[in-house]
Amino acid sequence: MRNAVLLQDYKPVPEKLKCLCRELQQRIDQGNCQLIDLMDDGSRDDGRPQIFKDNGKCVTAQKYVGLFEYKGERVVIGSRFDSGENAFFLRYLLETCWEASLLLDGLGSAYQDDPFDPLLVAKLALQLQRAWRKGTLRQYRVFQHNDSRVRGALDVTRHIRENLGLEQGKIAYRTRAYSLDNSYNALFLLACCAAGRKYPALLRRLRQRLPEFHAALQTLEWEVSGWSSRSRSAVLQHTRKKIVNPIHRDYEAARITARAILRRLGANPFQQKENECQVTGVFLDMNELWEQFLLQTLFRGMAGHSVQQSWDVLGGHMTIRPDFLWEDKGVVLDAKYRQIWESALRLDGKWSGGLSSEEQKALRENVYQVLAYMLLCGCADGGVIFPVRSSWKCSLTSRIFDPVGPAGQRFWRVPVRIPEAQSYEDFLTEMEREANRLRNLEVIRKIRA
Repeated sequence: MRNAVLLQDYKPVPEKLKCLCRELQQRIDQGNCQLIDLMDDGSRDDGRPQIFKDNGKCVTAQKYVGLFEYKGERVVIGSRFDSGENAFFLRYLLETCWEASLLLDGLGSAYQDDPFDPLLVAKLALQLQRAWRKGTLRQYRVFQHNDSRVRGALDVTRHIRENLGLEQGKIAYRTRAYSLDNSYNALFLLACCAAGRKYPALLRRLRQRLPEFHAALQTLEWEVSGWSSRSRSAVLQHTRKKIVNPIHRDYEAARITARAILRRLGANPFQQKENECQVTGVFLDMNELWEQFLLQTLFRGMAGHSVQQSWDVLGGHMTIRPDFLWEDKGVVLDAKYRQIWESALRLDGKWSGGLSSEEQKALRENVYQVLAYMLLCGCADGGVIFPVRSSWKCSLTSRIFDPVGPAGQRFWRVPVRIPEAQSYEDFLTEMEREANRLRNLEVIRKIRA
């Protein structure tokens, strides 16, 4: 992306950018931010993510990738497995486990320079289509009329003000209707209009490929009166409240996304100067995306597994939530995206010489966590599965130690090698080869058996 500060997840921030990143995180901690999580379905309340971690000496990007804007600066955080403009790894993850990214394929540079806002627009289209299938968003509204066809309660005060002394046969009255003409539907239209001005080809693509989304926009454009002339700030003000009606609850996620689009893409450039000290942005949680990727690829179709399911143990005094558990196979695996396991694998077990005390502590906690899962769930095999660079010269031994204990428990580390390719087609080919290699590992064969 042009005119932007480019960073990578779990990588230290360059010295000249430390002050900017510290101030950006401080503003987020103070709540002076308008951020949207692309993976949020509307059920999360945490609006203050830790984008950067500051230990006093070093400022490090954390688990989020995305676009953040502050004081006229654009800070872009990408995956550490991508270099330059070739974001093959992030693109592969999104295309594998997030349907919105498929809608952007073939649009060229319209979204490649700035992928996060177009993904936000595609997300809104999918949310509106999903909600529209279950019904329209209607609300009770009071409408004021002044004509000769009285079909509601008389409004005497307004009738005297508007019709007294005029012999035109009109009567002022009010009607109450369960209508599509409301602020929330106007919000959706204004958000799509703002998106269409910046990404016209994308909005055309969405309307072509998502028939219910197209039908929703057509219907709302006809039913919502004067939506195009409504004040952006007034619509944002009237749609602050959550949609809590159980009949319309599917529209709540679309409300959050539409407000984010309208704030980002529909803003008045003269008003932006007033809020330049506020952090705005769009981001993704790479830890969560990595887990979804494994579920959709390596573990797809494997019966009998539980994903992120909570288990009460020790008489209800403790709750555990392993990432992947095959209770009948006696296997539990935890997905790890942080760089510490990649670094530990490169050092081939000699942690004390190349890792900081904080990293060693984090590794021990990860190991203890998985060992606790193995003990409490009665699993003979457990381990961690994490991405590594294929160019690193390191041992790919999968088993950390030989079977121990009466049940012969084994702890596994399962590295997934991420290739460095010249084209996206080559990247896909190498990833398929890596998937075949992983399927032949002993612990994976045990799960698939």
